[in-house]
Amino acid sequence: MQSSPPSETRCPYPGLRPFRPDEADLFFGRDEQIDELLGRLGRSRFLAVVGESGCGKSSLILAGVIPALETGLLDSAGTEWLVASMRPGSKPMQNLAAALVDSGAINRSADRPGEDLILIEAELRRGPLGLLDALREGGGLGEASLLLVVDQFEEIFRFRRDEADATPADEQSVDRNEAAALVALLLRTIREENGKIYVILTMRSDFLGDCALFTGLPEALNDSQFLTPRLSFDQRKAAIEAPVRVEGGRVEPDVTTALLNDMGPGPDQLPLMQHALMRAWTVARKRGAPTKVEIDDYIKAGRLKNALSYHANSAYQELSDAQKLIAERLFRALTGGNTGKRDTRRPTKLGEVAAIAGVSAEAVAEVVEHFRGGDRNFLAPAAGPLGPDTDLDISHESLIRQWVKLDGWARDEARSAETYRLLEKTAAEWSEPWTGTNLDRVLEWKRTQRPNAAWAARYGGDFVRAMNVTSQKHRT
Repeated sequence: MQSSPPSETRCPYPGLRPFRPDEADLFFGRDEQIDELLGRLGRSRFLAVVGESGCGKSSLILAGVIPALETGLLDSAGTEWLVASMRPGSKPMQNLAAALVDSGAINRSADRPGEDLILIEAELRRGPLGLLDALREGGGLGEASLLLVVDQFEEIFRFRRDEADATPADEQSVDRNEAAALVALLLRTIREENGKIYVILTMRSDFLGDCALFTGLPEALNDSQFLTPRLSFDQRKAAIEAPVRVEGGRVEPDVTTALLNDMGPGPDQLPLMQHALMRAWTVARKRGAPTKVEIDDYIKAGRLKNALSYHANSAYQELSDAQKLIAERLFRALTGGNTGKRDTRRPTKLGEVAAIAGVSAEAVAEVVEHFRGGDRNFLAPAAGPLGPDTDLDISHESLIRQWVKLDGWARDEARSAETYRLLEKTAAEWSEPWTGTNLDRVLEWKRTQRPNAAWAARYGGDFVRAMNVTSQKHRT
């Protein structure tokens, strides 16, 4: 469905996704902050990098701090490093176990990998010393130091917030306990005398207040917090012009001027800048190499304001009618149904999306591939096989805010969830009489939204009883 790029030349701009460690040579504008982060990390072996959505926290660690560590810029730790990177998700201990194994910090036997992961996870769950014990028994660390990166740490609080809206039985789910256990594990690990384990968290600043839910975490943050600053004018200029020079091309001065003028004080400016540059570079690349990005390329891409929305719309329009319906169900599932002010990004397994959409997992996977392949890094995971148990996610919150169609879908999902919760409440209490207007509205919602049990399970789950309310009221 998607055409191939004109050559194998590396695109110097990542778009929505963060820079990777192997793209450190393309990462410009953060040298001073990298030096400061290394100093703080060396003092306490713990660092919390916070900032607003889209300020570049993940890139700062992945393409800034990690390569600096591996080149020996933290004198006290040497140059031999293992890096375990994870996101908490809904199963933080399982994800931590997988990250430790993937990094090589814990050895896993080839003949029973699944069993080993279960055993490692069980070790981590034993208590605050679980990580230290697992590493000691795993035997993979050797003389190396370990950097544990917990990216998007705020996911812990999102899952706690989901539980608050769930049924009473779900409020005691293991996820809440796992969140507290993970925090206790991390805090105890960094207190180990002469330890070789370093921990970095990245977290959105609007979740700082939630950290008071965990004993010891506010104190640790007070000692080791780094608030990610905005790039200065000169730093932004370097981030625009320098990466393409690495690939033998250039950005024309009028493009830099236009882009800097288009950037405002709001959120998402860095990912939008990277995405607009990626699209302008793609347009310019069609003329051949080396690439010269001109003002017409930037305008054709949609400038800063529209480049992301234009690109996502283009991908959507290439789908068949049936795939467009799947895409809507997919993106609505990944943006939750929360009516609050915070974004409603909600990782969901591919199999659950398939059940909600009423299609096969293979049909969903094909649509996912369409939105994550090539320069369309709209969905995570960015690569790898897809199956029913694959956790899908929006690659960046800015997609929700900037893609006009997705913003509308997210609002529709929130309204639909609110309507369904009302139905469940009515079914449980049967106290408020329904007027003809209310009944007509709900029947119209049922006709247009076509809810099913898999979808309803996200917002309560007593689907049959709720639907019976509309049927009985309709008959009356």
